[in-house]
Amino acid sequence: ALCNLGHALERWENDAVSAEALYRRALEADPRNVGVMNNLASLLEAVAETTVANDNTLVSSKSKQANEEGAVHGILRDAARLYKRALEEDPESLETLCNYAGMLQEYALDEAKAAALLAKA
Repeated sequence: ALCNLGHALERWENDAVSAEALYRRALEADPRNVGVMNNLASLLEAVAETTVANDNTLVSSKSKQANEEGAVHGILRDAARLYKRALEEDPESLETLCNYAGMLQEYALDEAKAAALLAKA
């Protein structure tokens, strides 16, 4: 139920903060739930993408930009950890394989790993 409510808040209310909190609560209740891990990782990717998009529209100092880039990398690291955990629980999860590969490709984090994940999917 928490995962479904988080998904609804994310998609229809555009409330990433509340959705993230619900996904995290859902993971506390069921730490092996692949769907929740995948949804939270995907949400974190969207937050990183929004941060990058907002940064590109602002004229900011180099130190502010470096802080935002550090934040984006931290968010993506969290997403990657969740995708890895999800794949440990279900190595055949098509949704997780594709989402994780997409993130690795989109942010040029690891093209070889992305290709391997897609080949497995």
